[in-house]
Amino acid sequence: MDPTQHSHKSMEELLLQSEYSPEELSTLIDIDLDLIRHAAFQGRLKARIVDHDIISIQRDDALTWLKTR
Repeated sequence: MDPTQHSHKSMEELLLQSEYSPEELSTLIDIDLDLIRHAAFQGRLKARIVDHDIISIQRDDALTWLKTR
């Protein structure tokens, strides 16, 4: 998936997932993608990062981050 584009999955599909790409999370919670990336790289949003690429974000970690924002 091109990291500059948001997910083309339906909201229903996104709600059923247990992990998200940064783009999917941005679409689901309607928060700027750069804000999600910044939080992940700063360690405020727990994410799986490989070679400076955010691979995935677990739903529970996203919920925890949202509660502490």
